[in-house]
Amino acid sequence: MAIISCTNCGSSMSSEAKSCPKCNYQAIISSRPVHPSSTESLSTFSEPTASIPTVGDWLINFLLLSIPLVNLIVLIVWALDNGDPIRKNFSVAALLWSLIIFFLFILFWGSIIATLV
Repeated sequence: MAIISCTNCGSSMSSEAKSCPKCNYQAIISSRPVHPSSTESLSTFSEPTASIPTVGDWLINFLLLSIPLVNLIVLIVWALDNGDPIRKNFSVAALLWSLIIFFLFILFWGSIIATLV
């Protein structure tokens, strides 16, 4: 019998327990000891987690993106930023769509001008 941590709340419990005594979580997957040895803690790599944007964050983002010319500057800054991967991916995709629409616009007006001349 080993002491493991609950995958839901992180409290200590027996490896033979069917559910966590603190939160009553049923599906216990982790069988890692609560106090890892020094060699185990060195080999463990934890990837940084990105914070999930709230509704307020999205409202501010859309407000900034609705202002002409400011939206391009903001998208370029966000695309080059390594802080938030969700915002970075969104801004790269928005810039790619902007470039596609710009080239279609040039192609359309180029064909209109070519037929008039």
